[in-house]
Amino acid sequence: MTVRRVSFANDTEKFNFLAAVGESFGRHPELVDLAHRLAGHLRPDDYVGRATQIHRFVRDGIKYQRDPGQVEQLADPISVLQRGYDDCDGKVVLAVALMRALGLEAEPHGLWQGDVLKHVQYRVRWPGSGDAPFELRAPGGWVRGEVTIRGAELGQDPYSVPRDPETGRLPLA
Repeated sequence: MTVRRVSFANDTEKFNFLAAVGESFGRHPELVDLAHRLAGHLRPDDYVGRATQIHRFVRDGIKYQRDPGQVEQLADPISVLQRGYDDCDGKVVLAVALMRALGLEAEPHGLWQGDVLKHVQYRVRWPGSGDAPFELRAPGGWVRGEVTIRGAELGQDPYSVPRDPETGRLPLA
């Protein structure tokens, strides 16, 4: 299992690293096989269904857990899959790799506050995605996915998910 404590000169460098990892693992035989097992029963042109299958698998099948001791640790998608948990960046690189394994265009999407990367989601697109009725749709047909909030569907604004009545917080996946 490849889990590394890493440091970057800045958050832009970290974000670029995440994008490269998600892209390179999209051809990994284990992830290609898993992606096809998850979505292979759907027609090849059912892009929404295929992307939704991957989204739900990562959201529900990989538990959200912050980095221990708030020390940044980055795991490759195979390691995230094997251990069954990670933080937002680990869940996102797995989602991106699985989407790419199905031939969908996918990449991390950073939520920035100035120069600080506060959170990572992913974005995906396919032929016709710009016409689909998603809340989180961006120019160019990109549809965003949030895999750390329980119940957040592909393209849904995660802030529209009902909050936990006891804590008032969004439910973590």
